[in-house]
Amino acid sequence: MLLSQFEITSVDNKIISSWVRQARYRAKRYNLHSDLEISDIHEILQHYNDLCAYCTQYADTLDHAFPLREGVPNVPANVLPCCKNCKESKKNDDLVQYYGQGSVGYG
Repeated sequence: MLLSQFEITSVDNKIISSWVRQARYRAKRYNLHSDLEISDIHEILQHYNDLCAYCTQYADTLDHAFPLREGVPNVPANVLPCCKNCKESKKNDDLVQYYGQGSVGYG
């Protein structure tokens, strides 16, 4: 049996859909460009093999590498798969600040 692109990832489609909607809403609130689609998220998750980009544990959520509040557009290049531990420790820092804290890899 062949799997569709939406069955390949282990992250639930409802979670992905909700995350994309919330990200679009935040981008609109900050008057930012947003062209992120659900299919983009599936491609990102496949690229990272469903693993957190920061620590390589199972990714159960998504994160903007650079927060929208800093004026960075809501585009696929700014989205990474993430585990909840790394997302909680990264908070609203950008990727450079997070790496500077020495927190990466401890999720």
